Amino acid sequence: MQRLIKLLLLTFVGVSTLSTLKAVPAYPGIIQQTQSDGTTLNYYLYGDEYFSWARTTDDYTIKRNAIGDYVYMVKDSYGDLVLSEVIAHNPELRSQAEQLFLSTLETKMFYSESQMSIVQQAIAIRKAEEEKSSRAFPTTGDRKLICILIGYTDRPFVKTQAEFNALFNEVGYTTGGATGSVKDYYLENS
Repeated sequence: MQRLIKLLLLTFVGVSTLSTLKAVPAYPGIIQQTQSDGTTLNYYLYGDEYFSWARTTDDYTIKRNAIGDYVYMVKDSYGDLVLSEVIAHNPELRSQAEQLFLSTLETKMFYSESQMSIVQQAIAIRKAEEEKSSRAFPTTGDRKLICILIGYTDRPFVKTQAEFNALFNEVGYTTGGATGSVKDYYLENS
């Protein structure tokens, strides 16, 4: 019986750990983007919440530029993918110049090993920061928060300390038309 309990406990821990390690995948369907020239581009997004890339419906690798348009990616002299200046269009809307440009590109291009190394380092940093921030403030139990009330010489306090205590801590606070205290808010939303 103890072995069964241990096995179930280990299975539960393993499954819950795996679910936190798996990143959310990109939307699997076609996405539409209106480009600055007024055309609509259909494309697919690949990857997950940590790293993603996009491709046209006929598999040319694209990326959003500084003004928000998707442009084709090209390889530089080091083999790294960089932005071109050619705005991406759906296959049926491409000009002859764009088709000629695409004839020089490979489909399904991907980032170089050096670029992926940088991405993996950035992902590791981001995950470490997320983990650190999730432990920054406990989300369960009784928490003591500080509230600093400042009184000025030309404008004295109107409420007493007891009224402030009720406003912050009283469960079901309704004074002055309020619908709960600060404590009610946190209890309801935690």
